[in-house]
Amino acid sequence: MMADDPRTRIESHWQAANRRDWTTFEALLHPQLQYEVPQTREYIEGAAGYVDMFRTWPGDWQAQVRSLLVDGDDAATTIDFRSHGESMTGITFFRLEGGRIRGVTDYWPGPYEPPMRSTPHMKRRPRPAHAAPGGKVDAARVSLREINADTLRPVLRLAVAKDQQRFVASNAVSLAQALFAPDAWYRAIYVDDEPAGFVMLEDQSLREPPPADAQIGVWRFMVAERFQGRGVGQAAMRLVIAHARSRERFDKLSLSYVAAPGGPDGFYRSLGFRDTGRIDEGELVMELPL
Repeated sequence: MMADDPRTRIESHWQAANRRDWTTFEALLHPQLQYEVPQTREYIEGAAGYVDMFRTWPGDWQAQVRSLLVDGDDAATTIDFRSHGESMTGITFFRLEGGRIRGVTDYWPGPYEPPMRSTPHMKRRPRPAHAAPGGKVDAARVSLREINADTLRPVLRLAVAKDQQRFVASNAVSLAQALFAPDAWYRAIYVDDEPAGFVMLEDQSLREPPPADAQIGVWRFMVAERFQGRGVGQAAMRLVIAHARSRERFDKLSLSYVAAPGGPDGFYRSLGFRDTGRIDEGELVMELPL
């Protein structure tokens, strides 16, 4: 009998897949499983199709689990997927229902065009029509909200413009890092009730125990493409600055950026950040007095 413990279910999912034990693998799944790859707009409906995707995947592949986090009926794994002598890191979000895996969402390092699939069960949604940029957004409509199971997927789907992707990691990567970082403080940026971006701070005062000289800095900040140029980023960053000041233990807010044409340094300067002359892992460091 399969264990109902969610952690055991997810571990067994990858173990059975690596063994090519499709009977055990399918027994872990809810018959109405939904599989999504937001980066390619691909999806599979039903457990049988999900099993067939793995069963027909070419090559002698293996998926090595690097980390696993479980929160109730939600789980996330980071894997090294090794195939044809190459390794690629993937992040998979799971949702369980009645002790079985009901939802699976895969994210990979960056956007890509999918290869020809061997399974006929994989379908692809049409590319959405480009949304009109719209006008300026009043700052009062912008808020920072906690991310929960119901809002996770819309936040994961947010993306910056294609030419900006070299400047910021995807929200899937950011959230996976946050789940294993005790000093991560993260929120979704909303315009009214619509997700519009993501912010994550490194707040060292959240560590146990906190260091005597705890610092705070912007770890990630992104505004989705269709909300850019509308005042959303300015309003959201002012809320972030207000949050940092409300902690009443920091004298500055720091961040770093990639120095390149089209980079975000002008945006940060408009908010009062100033260059420090320091370099952190190849990125230029800026600070804002609090």
